[in-house]
Amino acid sequence: MSILATFQDQLKELKQRRKKERFLRNLVAAYSSPWAKERGNFRRLQERAREDLLNRMKARFENDQKAILSRIIGDLGIRDLAQADETAHQVLSLVATGQPDASSNALAQSLQSTGINLATESRDVSQEQIREALMRILLDRIIEEGTVPRFFDYDHIDDIVPIVLSRYRGVNGTTDPERSQRFLDALWLLGRQQLPVDEKRLPDVIRDVLGENHGYVPPRGPIDQQAADTIPDLVDEFVNMRGEDNPKRFLDINLEYSMRVRTGKEPSYAERDLSLIRGWEANHHLMLRTIINLINEGKIARDDEVLIIGPRHVDEILFFRHHLGLKNTIGLDLFNEKDLIFYGDMHDMPFEDNRFRLVFSAKTFPYAYNLRKVIGELGRVLKRPGYIVNIDSAGRTQGPDPLGRSDTANLETVLSMYYPFPHQVIAQDPGRSHNPEKRSCWPCYAIELTRE
Repeated sequence: MSILATFQDQLKELKQRRKKERFLRNLVAAYSSPWAKERGNFRRLQERAREDLLNRMKARFENDQKAILSRIIGDLGIRDLAQADETAHQVLSLVATGQPDASSNALAQSLQSTGINLATESRDVSQEQIREALMRILLDRIIEEGTVPRFFDYDHIDDIVPIVLSRYRGVNGTTDPERSQRFLDALWLLGRQQLPVDEKRLPDVIRDVLGENHGYVPPRGPIDQQAADTIPDLVDEFVNMRGEDNPKRFLDINLEYSMRVRTGKEPSYAERDLSLIRGWEANHHLMLRTIINLINEGKIARDDEVLIIGPRHVDEILFFRHHLGLKNTIGLDLFNEKDLIFYGDMHDMPFEDNRFRLVFSAKTFPYAYNLRKVIGELGRVLKRPGYIVNIDSAGRTQGPDPLGRSDTANLETVLSMYYPFPHQVIAQDPGRSHNPEKRSCWPCYAIELTRE
């Protein structure tokens, strides 16, 4: 290439860069302006969202009770509950009334209040058959398609305790202990165990009743062909490994994949799209507007530390620093770069507790082999109040795959995974899919982790 051609390319790149900088500057200025069009009363929307959540949780619990009890009567044909197997009787009482030692009369009254007909003819079934049937009836309802996350490295029985705890949430976003504990206790009793529940042992207790081939396994898709072609020498190992068994090797293969994708194909700064302005949200730029609002309201200060997980490039970090004015923004990824991106594992972040005011991530959490562990780390490194803004990808048509090991199904499911921490949702959008043949949605949300 001649010197003139090289100069012309450099000049073109410079013009593109300046054009992009002007666009970003004008975009932030428009959303930061006090004359920007208000999009509804924020507090009223928050209150309405919270009320809607509580109503949904109440309705879900009541519907779960009715569906489970209907199947118990219909499938098992138990007419005289007092003569049923004692453990089955206790479980029925627990689900219906919350009391494992409730009398059969109280149970019958509770059942009748749901509109269930107790006149079904009884059948002769063994105690073990009753236990397994009852356990499957409970699990079939709790492990409901579209309401539970799907992981490549774990089946639903591995994940049963978080699934139950996140199914019913209270005012502050955390689990509703009365409702959730009722189902944990019922599963525990079915395993011939005495209360209280040992949550660490519960998956093994369930397997003792159902067997190893229990059937509660999420669908798993094959590795994407492009990914397989990128790491052909590592693909078999990557597909067959369990990330938590050897996290260092898991991260090394992910890094190798990322580096090979970048090599020779890196677009210029002027050509890259920032995640915050890609338009994943149906409500245009909702995540960007939310961050700007938090800054304008003084909830995020210019000196606060900000973490971007999985930025891959420095562009997003520079945008936060220069255009949003958050000068103490850094990134966490599988490599170091220019004192802006630091090496680390999102499952075990190399940062002290209560350090960051804001954590932002886009399309990174699906790469987690244990997303619940990542969320635990978010809760550890965030100050209170602290903010999480995330753009996810979910609803994989074939289920999680070796590269996208975590699939959160939809917006409500991923939000429910934050149940260990008191929080409130301050912005949410189900997200529109840009490749519906592979993913049904791109959930976008912003939540505040609160002090209580």
